[in-house]
Amino acid sequence: MDGFGSRLAARFKKAVEREEATRRREEEERQRVLEEGRAARERLLGELAAMGRAIGVVTVALDDGGLTLGFGTRKLLFARDGDGERVRLAWDGMGDGEEHRLYRQAELGHRWVYSRRRRGREDRLPLLDQGIEELLVGVLGLPRPGEGDVPEPGRDL
Repeated sequence: MDGFGSRLAARFKKAVEREEATRRREEEERQRVLEEGRAARERLLGELAAMGRAIGVVTVALDDGGLTLGFGTRKLLFARDGDGERVRLAWDGMGDGEEHRLYRQAELGHRWVYSRRRRGREDRLPLLDQGIEELLVGVLGLPRPGEGDVPEPGRDL
């Protein structure tokens, strides 16, 4: 085929190839972001487990489902949620219709954020330090640390 038909066919072929290349790049980027999120989630769960062990009175169980911290009869679950970075929180006595989760906020340099949604209202706190403190005090029932509870430099807890 010569002339108009072959030129039009070549233009369509080029457009399809361009679209396929764009889709491949987008999928590769999506996979990269998911992998980065999974790795960040695993680091976070490891850091939370280490913090729980360092407290000393908190039980720590890290398994395929996620991380469970316990104090007395109370338990707080940090569950892996989906393929990426998401972490769903759960505990006994959590209200119906409440949603608690952790995610990284890109605009904050990918820092972790604790989000709690109740009755259509969402509150967000930076996870480290304010959010985790609220969870440990409010869910596990640990006493709230005071200003004088900071160890002296060079001394262990």
